[in-house]
Amino acid sequence: PLVDPASGGLSGSAREALCEAFEVSTEAAVHIASCLQPQAAVAKQQREFVRQAEAVARADEGKVWGMLERLGFDTDLVRWDSDLDSELVALVNSMCEVKGVPPRELAGLELDDAARRRLPRLAAVPPRSLHRRFAVLSLLNHHFEGAMPLVDLSRRGCPASLGATVCAMQHLVFYPCKAAFHAAVLDWTGCSSRSNDRQFLSVQLHRPGRRARDTKEKAEDHERWRL
Repeated sequence: PLVDPASGGLSGSAREALCEAFEVSTEAAVHIASCLQPQAAVAKQQREFVRQAEAVARADEGKVWGMLERLGFDTDLVRWDSDLDSELVALVNSMCEVKGVPPRELAGLELDDAARRRLPRLAAVPPRSLHRRFAVLSLLNHHFEGAMPLVDLSRRGCPASLGATVCAMQHLVFYPCKAAFHAAVLDWTGCSSRSNDRQFLSVQLHRPGRRARDTKEKAEDHERWRL
């Protein structure tokens, strides 16, 4: 809950989340002001914004939660932006490399002392929020694995293309997923990957020799080259 039942005021985590919301979006102050009865002036200072949000939360927490969710906050009041997601992906990549397993086989996420120093923002995230976000990214990467071979990344310069969308989300993709895609591309394009179930183009060069031209014989009776 946003409001602490014991004190009747905002909880510490709610107060921190509202301060962050005020800094990242002007929409937050506009929304909170519109929820007050009578409607108040839009807060210009962080302290005034938190005071207004507290009044709204006491009357109807749902209105404050709606604003926080639109700004990317989860139920643990953690705002997952691109930087925080990148730290989570870096942690998963590191654990997969150390344990030698794909992301789906990780039993849980562990932040040792070295990881906490290297990923300071992630170290401050509550474990429940961390594991929920990991579950979301794992599902996203599962869909990426099946879809990536069908995406034309050469069109990443076109804003409305699927390739551009995938490139914009590359910070959410685990390294094993990227490596599997690269391996698949090399497998389908490399000459060493030929097998009986794949059909490759065969080109035959046909060049008549001098004697064939002189005697007007058929070219197939003379020199042939096959690639």
